[in-house]
This record gives sequence, structure tokens and C-alpha cells, in this order.
Amino acid sequence: MIFRNNKIARLALVLWVLGGWLWGCAALPEPSSDLPTVEPNAPLALAAEWADRGVAMPEGVVFGGVVVANDWGGNFYRSIVVEDESGAVEVNIALYALHNLYPIGARVAIRAEGLSAMTYEGVVQLGRAPSPWNDYRVEPIGVPAEIDRRVVVVGNPTEEESVEPMVCEVGELTEQMCGRVVRVEGLRYVGTDTDWGSNAYASTSYRLFSTPEGDSLAVATSRYADFATCPLPADDVSVSVSGVLYRGRHFGADMYVLKPRTYEDICEQQR
Repeated sequence: MIFRNNKIARLALVLWVLGGWLWGCAALPEPSSDLPTVEPNAPLALAAEWADRGVAMPEGVVFGGVVVANDWGGNFYRSIVVEDESGAVEVNIALYALHNLYPIGARVAIRAEGLSAMTYEGVVQLGRAPSPWNDYRVEPIGVPAEIDRRVVVVGNPTEEESVEPMVCEVGELTEQMCGRVVRVEGLRYVGTDTDWGSNAYASTSYRLFSTPEGDSLAVATSRYADFATCPLPADDVSVSVSGVLYRGRHFGADMYVLKPRTYEDICEQQR
């Protein structure tokens, strides 16, 4: 009899706890879909004016723009690229899987007060002050609470504001376009500067492409990119490449560099 009563008591306790849990879940409010309200008050071009001055961004500066690149695809490492009508910046953030927080097409506000701006390979980068041992690049924003406060999603991606690359020829590229997503068509593969099979320390490979007019363009691919080992196009196949525009010295010359976001940024055309 005692054994039966214990079983009944335990069953009653389980039902009581389960009922309380179900009631509690039902009583919880629905999560809010409202996004924070942060009003940008400065164009991204202002960051270029402050780049490389060695001083922090002034008080009260809030940039705004659309995320045009993130780490989805593995070719960008702990950074997002944000663009508006005036320019673009790359924000260095010490987190992984940033595409979950800042998807392409999302509108963000960046509280830039106290951050440093520096130009790296033609692109203005935002982050914390550079370290003495790495004084040519800003340090990433590393504290989660600070990241949440500084880079705020204020608008979800929409079809009406989809990110469309600016289509242009190599000869039309300018340094003011660095940081933007552009698309160059009619390219043919020439060669690669780094063979990952023979160089275990290389992190980025640069593939040289040229146009029928003889203009050259490099395409940067991280060895950690999802498409790093995809077959390269034959030299008689015309391709178009989209990506964030940089500028650097490769293959013995200063040239523009495209950094694709995913393999879909590289499309084969006719032979």
C-alpha cells in the first residue's frame, strides 16, 4: 500500500510540474519583431576622411548602410562590408558566423564614436585602435556587449533593397569604388601566384585574369573559402566575377582586386 501511494504521489508531482510548465509557456509573451531605432547621421564617406589620421572617430558619429558582404562562403574573415550612396567600409568584428547576425541586404547603424579608421588595400576599415605590432590595420571589435551596441541591425533584408553589383569594365574602376561590390565581365584566367599544395603557410591565393584589351585584374580567394578548391576556368572561357573591390600589388604590379563572397559570384560565359 505504501508502494502504491508513493507511485501515485510521484505521478501527481510529475503532472503538477508538467502542467505548470505548459501554463508558463502559454503565458510567455510573443517575442517582439521590432528592430532597434538608431538614426544614422553621417555618410560612410566621412570615414574615409578620418582614415589614417591616428585619432578616434569623433563623438556622436553614427554611420548607416547596407551589408553587402559577410563571412558566408568563408572568403571574408571576421568582418562585414557596409555600403551606402557615398562609400563603403569594412567593419572588423571578432566573432564567427557573422552572417547569422548581419545577413547580406540588412540595414545597419554603426556607432563609430571612439573607433579608428584605417585604409587597407584601398578599403577603409573600422575597428579599435591598431596594436603597436600591427600598426597598419585596425583591431577588431572584440567584446560582445560592445559589438551589440556599436553595430545594430535596423532593417531586415528585403527584395526591394537587394544588393546588386555595379557592372563595369576594368578600365572604369577607381580607388573611390574600393569597398563596393562590383562585377567585371569578359575576364579570362591567366594564372595563380600561390599553389596551396606546395605552400602550407599561404592563406590567400590571387588568381590573375585579363580582358581582351589587356587590362589585368586579380581575384582573391582564401584557402578557407567554401569554393577554394573549385576547378579554375580554362583560359579560353570567358567569366564574369563579382566581389568587393580592393587594390594591392600583385604579380609585380599595382592592380585592382576582386574578393568574391560566394562561388555564385563567379559565372562562366561563352568561349
